[in-house]
Amino acid sequence: MLIIQANNIHESGARYLLLSILKSICAPESNLHSTVFLDQRFDRTLLEGLVDDKRVTIRGVAATVGSRLWSEWAISRLAAKNSGSTLLCLGSIPPLFPCAAEVVLYYQTVLYFKAFRKYIGGLRSLVKLSVEGFWIRARIARVDRIFVQSRLVKDLLCKEFSLDGGSISVMPFADLENLRAVSTPVDSNARMGFFYPALGTPHKNHALLIDAWVILAKQGICPVLLLTIDPRFEQLLAHLEQARNISGIRATNLGLLSHQQVLDQLLASEAMIFPSLCESFGLPLLEARENGLPVIACERDYVREILDPVETFDPESALSIARAVKRFLGIQEQHLTVLAPETLINSIAGKGSGAR
Repeated sequence: MLIIQANNIHESGARYLLLSILKSICAPESNLHSTVFLDQRFDRTLLEGLVDDKRVTIRGVAATVGSRLWSEWAISRLAAKNSGSTLLCLGSIPPLFPCAAEVVLYYQTVLYFKAFRKYIGGLRSLVKLSVEGFWIRARIARVDRIFVQSRLVKDLLCKEFSLDGGSISVMPFADLENLRAVSTPVDSNARMGFFYPALGTPHKNHALLIDAWVILAKQGICPVLLLTIDPRFEQLLAHLEQARNISGIRATNLGLLSHQQVLDQLLASEAMIFPSLCESFGLPLLEARENGLPVIACERDYVREILDPVETFDPESALSIARAVKRFLGIQEQHLTVLAPETLINSIAGKGSGAR
């Protein structure tokens, strides 16, 4: 029996990973049976037509401390009743209670690392991730096997948790067929806009991306920016609206899109722009790669594990982002003209004589 701990999974890349695993479990050639402890915020409509109820049992877990603790205890009890079972912890967190099953941890969240804590937005998120980080530190030594998505995450795990690299396997996985758009590609001359599919969490760096578009607008350059910001990020949406009203940037928030809608938008866009400050993998980069879309990305280690971007930038500089977009558009930057020292002396002397 495979027990899947997904009691903190409901959105973004982790949701896609879970769907890929469930699709594999329910494939005709598979003989696995699984119980999934799933965050109740997960959109259950995504499971329709994918999950065989005879093969997979779903147990909902509310997004409360009490419900999370109950699910951890229930996982421990279920493992004790099913000898030889395996527990897959898909949300980066080991089981809280002793577990009789073989424990496999799939670690895929970099925000638990101290180096990236500065990118966590809000006190509530900081407290939550700090508590869960303590949980990981306290229990990770009891995990039997650890898998990660990238060499970057493996190196960080070894450094932060003093783990032996031999106990960690780099195993990125994806349902590549599901990442390729099924609609007819748009003619390259008709493609328009720079697409950034990300919800709006602080480490996704939307605010600086919008600021870069303001810089471009002040230079009379107005490319289209296409975003997918979740409505719950009201402050970020207000920042976007202000930039549109004051600077006249051409930016549209498409809102929350289905996976197929994201793939369709990839085919209709000029390029993907990806300013995220930290990622364990970067699923949208893989989607862009599989659909042949050029990518303008930040110069961060995680990016080049997936692809080589056509242009790069400093993700902490709006000006650097703007310049990368200009390079992609074929707009040359006006470089400084370096003058001789005499020019400065003559300028000073001329100013002085004029003052007398």
